[in-house]
Amino acid sequence: MKKSSYCFGSVNTARVALAKLGDEGAYHEIKKAWLGEEPGPYPGYKGNIALVADDWALFTLVEYLIERAEDPRMHAEVGPTDAPYDGQNGLLLEIRDIARVRRIPDLPTADYSPAGIVQWKAWLEKYKGQTFSRPVSESVSDPPSNV
Repeated sequence: MKKSSYCFGSVNTARVALAKLGDEGAYHEIKKAWLGEEPGPYPGYKGNIALVADDWALFTLVEYLIERAEDPRMHAEVGPTDAPYDGQNGLLLEIRDIARVRRIPDLPTADYSPAGIVQWKAWLEKYKGQTFSRPVSESVSDPPSNV
């Protein structure tokens, strides 16, 4: 039996850091993982998009919230008591975490109720495609090669 030294957690952490620094390859891998994500109560785990916390992540999570507002797969029975877990609450927290470190205008404080989804759709329609954040790498220059 061949043993693998692949460490999923370390690889994902490195990918997120590289994506935040503007590495297109790492960013592509995160996006690819997100596209393969199965709807469920723990969205974003595979792609770690909430950790990237850029405009793409914000808009993608809001779209996911809207698309999954009535999806029963967003709920799970977890823990020793098999208590219900509501994945939409976690999704709202991830969206708000991104907004706490960015200047995001008019972000709704709504939930995922039908009235809340109307607010999320209106916000997305108004702001989708706008730029709220810039990659960290934008202000970092390459060091001189003769040093």
